[in-house]
Amino acid sequence: MSAEAAKRKYELDALAADMSTKSVGQVVLDRFKQGVVRWRSAIAAAAREVPRPEEWPASADADPLAAVQARIAKAQEHLRFALDELGQAEADVGTLSDSRNTARLAFDDRARQLRKELEALQAGAGNIARQGIQLRERKAQLEALRDLLAQRTADLTTLVGKRGTVLDRLEELRDARFHARALVASNLNKVLAPRIRIAVSQAGQFDAFSSAIADALKGSGLRYGDLAPALAKKISPRELLEAAESDDVAFIADATGITLDRTARLLAHLREADLGALGTASVEDLVDFQLLDGADYKDISELSTGQRCTVVLPIVLRHTDRMLIVDQPEDHIDNAFIADTLILSVLARDPASQIIFTSHNANIPVLGGANHVVQLGSDGKRGFPLASASLETPAIVQAITSVMEGGLQAFEKRRSFYGRHKST
Repeated sequence: MSAEAAKRKYELDALAADMSTKSVGQVVLDRFKQGVVRWRSAIAAAAREVPRPEEWPASADADPLAAVQARIAKAQEHLRFALDELGQAEADVGTLSDSRNTARLAFDDRARQLRKELEALQAGAGNIARQGIQLRERKAQLEALRDLLAQRTADLTTLVGKRGTVLDRLEELRDARFHARALVASNLNKVLAPRIRIAVSQAGQFDAFSSAIADALKGSGLRYGDLAPALAKKISPRELLEAAESDDVAFIADATGITLDRTARLLAHLREADLGALGTASVEDLVDFQLLDGADYKDISELSTGQRCTVVLPIVLRHTDRMLIVDQPEDHIDNAFIADTLILSVLARDPASQIIFTSHNANIPVLGGANHVVQLGSDGKRGFPLASASLETPAIVQAITSVMEGGLQAFEKRRSFYGRHKST
């Protein structure tokens, strides 16, 4: 009986080893079949989105789309052939899987018979043998998964490296954009100082990033209303992404002043969120526009409508690479600003650039040295030119004197008034 038990056990061990190999192979077959099914479904979905055929008008020339539509039809044939081939591949894998399952069932039947015989020959040996078989199968499966895990880990490392390169490039672009904006602001300050001052703060607008953090923390049980702004103000999107992935609790706590326990809960929840969206959240530069009002500079948010126009208009006039059309800028600004700042901005523009002003203020064409002036009139229904010529043309001088200055008599009275009170 001992010799028979040894014989059965030898046969059962050999069968178990074979079953372990086949079990691993079955897992590979199933995984491959799932991949084929997903691929075939994706191609089938794409094939259904074929462009609608267009019928060329009969009255037009020869149909230029015929050859293109023939290519599309040929592409459809290729897609159908590919789908048929993939369908056959899926069926072939299914046949292989069924065949192996059938063989597995036969092996299982034989294994059960051997275990029964062993149990009859050696009490308790059957249970141990079953456990041994199960452990060997599990060991073989784990070894296969270990190899798969190693491959996936290598792939992940490669992807993280590529992502780091892309994020580096994103930071370079954001830095370059900030420096370009800072240079523009510096150039504008040289022209518009001291009345107007512009400052650029890198990554100063973090409201969108704060909102993205708040959305990611919803349902966490944390008070994200104060956490999100604190995070967005102190750390960059990339720093938050990498800290969440590496569970760097100390870094976040040190940077934001949040307690370690709360930070740990925060990062644990963020790891379940879309870290890619957080890591690429937009944090725009902040541009401050200020106006010298008396002895102090005021932010544009504190200014009246006229003062805001005083700030914005000279900046707009610095767009020297395009033609500008400015409609009645004097509506919200005074003559002192027109003479001191607006005209200087006009004269500082590239001579090759062009501005078209509509205005009732004589200072704009006269002090600004207009190249061409058009006086417009109206009959109540339509507008039309009354005079159109260069600034020094008598008709234009007359138009400016009468329309913009109120007439020669009014102009002379003002000139006399200014002359009498020049010393004051």
